[in-house]
Amino acid sequence: MALKLMDEGAEQILATFFDNTPKESSFTVMLFTDPSSIFEAYTDLSFTPAAGGGYVDKTVTAANGLAGMLNGTAEMGWDDLVWTFTGPLTHGESIKGYVVIANTTMNVIFAELLMNGTTVTTFTPANNDDKLTIAMRFRLGNGTIL
Repeated sequence: MALKLMDEGAEQILATFFDNTPKESSFTVMLFTDPSSIFEAYTDLSFTPAAGGGYVDKTVTAANGLAGMLNGTAEMGWDDLVWTFTGPLTHGESIKGYVVIANTTMNVIFAELLMNGTTVTTFTPANNDDKLTIAMRFRLGNGTIL
């Protein structure tokens, strides 16, 4: 998994838990087309969102997530997110991953590259009804994920 907790997201999580900052109730999930690595390049909103091909952002809420344990690691998960495209993106780009943005502060909480096992991959919509499905999970802890 290539997931990165952004500095702004970490601050918001800590402020919510320790400083009594109001809890976010909804988050926007946006697909991005750059860069190939999230580990050095990403801070806050410095990414290129997908555009065209019938693309629309998704919204998830805290209420429709489910917290639990997976192999000793705390996990928050949501129902799979499915994007259905009407054709290629505006400039034929490939989708490289997604970011989750806190709606009230517009901070990027975390970003994840698309992966096939341990290999970074991309998704390039080309036809009407092409679908991208993401099983969005956020893990926080020191357990072992298999």
